[in-house]
Amino acid sequence: MMLSAAVSAGKSTIDAAYDVPGIAQYLDMVNLMSYDLHGHWNPYTHHQSGLYAHPQDKSDNLYFNQDFAVKYWIRKGMPANKITLGIPLYGRCWTLNGHDTGYYASASKHTGAGPYTKQQGILGYNEICEKISQGWTVVNDPAMNEPYAYSLRDNRTWCSYDDQNSVKTKARYAKSRGLAGMMVWSIDTDDIKGNHGRPFNLIKTMRETFNRS
Repeated sequence: MMLSAAVSAGKSTIDAAYDVPGIAQYLDMVNLMSYDLHGHWNPYTHHQSGLYAHPQDKSDNLYFNQDFAVKYWIRKGMPANKITLGIPLYGRCWTLNGHDTGYYASASKHTGAGPYTKQQGILGYNEICEKISQGWTVVNDPAMNEPYAYSLRDNRTWCSYDDQNSVKTKARYAKSRGLAGMMVWSIDTDDIKGNHGRPFNLIKTMRETFNRS
């Protein structure tokens, strides 16, 4: 049997909530929830699971990225080979206030719920794939490893998410850092039916890339 825990990636929560050396003695694995780092609670757009900080990040926003979270857990005393890197198979979404569609664009609230996830401010990867096929614009900002998609016609929606290329990058990162592996939230929001490629493409891509890196 194994004893594991899902743990926060936020610095303030890590500092307040965990005796890292203490739990490291007893846990076989910590699943690092390195997502939901940004969302509709921010009055601006950003990536919810950026591997590294955005060039415009300042102050506490410098902590809200996966690389910082991994290094901080290790620095606090968790062995790298007990950490799995969490990857979201869904996007965090905002409603844009104006015509700016980049990072730190003004955004005032979450978006409406998707047809499958039925949760405001969130679209599953499968739902985002459908939106892209309907004409949403996809942007790969050269400053970041992850894409975002938006539509000024479809309720002025802006969503940050992970795709095949970004999960490959993160799988290589996890292997290079000596991590135990990767985990996702959640299986059902991958492209489970293969409507936009092979079924479960993101999960399969992570596994294949990590195993051969």
